[in-house]
Amino acid sequence: MREKYNKYKIFDTERLILKATSENDSKFLFQLLNAENWIKYIGDKNINSIDDAKVYVNTKIVPQQKSHGYSVYTLIRKKAMDYLSRREHSRYELYQKLSKHNFERVLINEQLEKLANENLLSDQRYVEAFVDSRKRNGKGPVKISAELLERRVDEQLIYNSINQVDDDEWLGIAKTVLEKKLGNNQQLDYDNQLKLMKFLSNRGFTMDQIKTTVERFKKE
Repeated sequence: MREKYNKYKIFDTERLILKATSENDSKFLFQLLNAENWIKYIGDKNINSIDDAKVYVNTKIVPQQKSHGYSVYTLIRKKAMDYLSRREHSRYELYQKLSKHNFERVLINEQLEKLANENLLSDQRYVEAFVDSRKRNGKGPVKISAELLERRVDEQLIYNSINQVDDDEWLGIAKTVLEKKLGNNQQLDYDNQLKLMKFLSNRGFTMDQIKTTVERFKKE
């Protein structure tokens, strides 16, 4: 293999030439982006002429090459893997983060689909990890469900994950939260009961869980 060094490396072999995309590739890009299968499976980028392709190269591809030094597909995957290596992400959350880097929507979705197919991206794992994290922070099922809905997670995934936690565990979490709230002050007159019920409600516990937890405290 012979390497040429200019601004970017060019890899020249008997079977292919791998180089950075430039304005000289506009004709090829015009044909590629208007190919039937490209439009069907990736999307129409509204490149209607070679001049449109030149604009696309200079405004979309070249700036990313200058700032990052490699292709948008590789860059999207690298960014996605950077985020996923830190913790689980939902598809929507990862899409939002990648969008902030000004990648094209179609390219982001294509890479997210690949990551999901490789089981590197999973809304189910994200929901399970999210529920576990919020439980450790003393949040109840109502609060957790609402937060997940805000993150545009599928309702059935939320329902299944929340219902895997039995009521005794939720009651135990509510009891722990209440104990931390009360400290050494164990007085539970009527006004304090109302305040504690409101506190547990804000934490996201159901009314039945709240009543049961407060009643158990009264008996202790």
